[in-house]
Amino acid sequence: MISKIKEKRFIKQTLTENGITLIALVVTTILSYDEKLKCSNNKGFLLATI
Repeated sequence: MISKIKEKRFIKQTLTENGITLIALVVTTILSYDEKLKCSNNKGFLLATI
């Protein structure tokens, strides 16, 4: 019984950490793409729309 509770906590913690990592990856990708556009003399439309 105790091991099942620990297992559920571990799974929940792992999913939460994976979710946070995925969100950070998406934000980093968007910001780096926006910086790339700024360097190519275009307006950074992604940050302007956020």
